[in-house]
Parts: sequence; structure tokens; C-alpha cells
Amino acid sequence: MEQILTEKLFQAIKRLIGLHRKLLDAVRAEKPALIEADLNQVQEITGIKETLVMEVRIAEAERIKFLNELAAVLRKDPRELTLGALILHVQGRDQKLAEQFRAAQNALSILIKHITDQNRENGVFIEASLVHIQAMKRNVIGEVAGVGATYNQAGQKTGGSTASR
Repeated sequence: MEQILTEKLFQAIKRLIGLHRKLLDAVRAEKPALIEADLNQVQEITGIKETLVMEVRIAEAERIKFLNELAAVLRKDPRELTLGALILHVQGRDQKLAEQFRAAQNALSILIKHITDQNRENGVFIEASLVHIQAMKRNVIGEVAGVGATYNQAGQKTGGSTASR
């Protein structure tokens, strides 16, 4: 039973790795769409990301289910059965599986770091774009307000223009 649950847990982790790879691809594809201000592509990528995040949550729930079942068989607290602890437990009887778990742990760590970094980079780009748009908006509104304030109702110039920025 332990071997079956360990294998199911490993398959669940492999599924998580695949989903995280797809999520990284989507996050990377998002930046060019943001730069090009391609609203349709941004919306499409956002939909893909939302779907992938939902799939990750489902796969994570499955992983936790197998982990809890394995913990019960091993008579361990599921919180203590981390991937590192599982690697140590498995390596005594199956070195190959322990190496596969170790590789999966490294792959997940790297993927999550890259996803987080790319998402942060995209967020910084969006924030900078918003600041730029707000500055342009202030300039346009200021110029419009400045033009209106430059002349009185009689058509006489009333002073300095704020339009000359």
C-alpha cells in the first residue's frame, strides 16, 4: 500500500510540475502582450492563467489527499511528511524514486521562483505604464483646462497659459 501511495503522490507532483510549466509559459507570453497593449491577447492569457491556477489547486488537493493517505499508512503527522522527509524515507528502499522526488522538488522550486519573478516583472511594467498614462492624462487635462483659462469670455488673453509645458 505504501508503494502504491508513494507512486500516486509522485504522479500528482509530476502533474503539478507540468501545470507550473504551462503557467510559466503563460506568464512569459503575457509581457509581450502587455508591451504591445494587445487587449485581446492579454485577456486570452489571463483566462489561460486563471484556468491553470484552478487546475493547480485541484492537483494540489489531490497531492494533499495522497500525502494524507500515505501519512496514515506510515503513522506520521502529514505536516511532518514534507517532500524532503519523504525523500529521506524513500531513499532507503528505492534510490531511483528518491532521486525522482528530489528532481521534482528542484523543478517545482525553480518553476515557482521563475513564475513569481516574471509575474513581479509584469506587475512592475503595468505599474510603470499606469504612471505614464496618468501623467499623460494630467497633461491633456491640464492643457485643456489651461486653454480654457487663457482667454476670458470677451476673447481677451487673461494671463500665462498652462498649455505650454
